[in-house]
Amino acid sequence: MALLVNLDRSNWLADVSFGGHGLLLPLPLKENVKTSAFGWTYRTKKIGHFRALELLEKKGWSTLYSFSLDPQEEIDDKIANYYVFTHPA
Repeated sequence: MALLVNLDRSNWLADVSFGGHGLLLPLPLKENVKTSAFGWTYRTKKIGHFRALELLEKKGWSTLYSFSLDPQEEIDDKIANYYVFTHPA
């Protein structure tokens, strides 16, 4: 789950649960704007209806995940959470 936070009329992407090379600080939700934190550089890129969170690596930009700004309902998370917590693998 990622959060869209509106602060002072600016939108920010806040996602501290992705892990790995995921965000450690909120990222301004501005397309193709590079933001660095703790030695890593990120950007978001619009792809049709979706946006992608990208990480700059030695070989170029890598997509970490994509998301939309569509509102989500509680049930959207319940099924995924149940699977993650109960699947034996």
